[in-house]
Amino acid sequence: MQVIIITGAIDSGKTTYCRTELAAAGLEGVRGLLLMKVMEQGMTVGYDAREIGGEGSTPFARRLGNEPPGWREAERVGCYSVSRSGKEAANRWIEEALASDPEVLIIDEVGPLETAGGGLAASVRRCLASDRPDLTIYLVVRTNWLDHVRACFDLHGARLLSLPLT
Repeated sequence: MQVIIITGAIDSGKTTYCRTELAAAGLEGVRGLLLMKVMEQGMTVGYDAREIGGEGSTPFARRLGNEPPGWREAERVGCYSVSRSGKEAANRWIEEALASDPEVLIIDEVGPLETAGGGLAASVRRCLASDRPDLTIYLVVRTNWLDHVRACFDLHGARLLSLPLT
């Protein structure tokens, strides 16, 4: 199995790269999860989880104080509350993606929540343990958390793709 870490600073284009360059290459063999920014008045107020290769979309995280009515928090990371139903859906979509025998699996994004054992951590571990030689896994990781993710998930041999591309 090949693991490629897409890394860059906040707003460097990691999710856009996954959506336009990887997922658009052919939805038949590309599956996974994107966390898309939710903007209000030019400010990021949260992230929605979107299934690659499926129709799923759900609120995943909201900035504290911006949670909609009925929001049920699963956990917090920094200034964000993670939705219980959003977390469950995102992990389910990753598991379903892996079970569908894709050529490419994208997980956007792996960070502090996952290195602490929350968020998408269990699904990331199952994907990495699948040991399928025909699978390429792309993990999106912010530059400032790269060393933590590499250590936590034993990814020292993974290829790096740093954005923005020059």
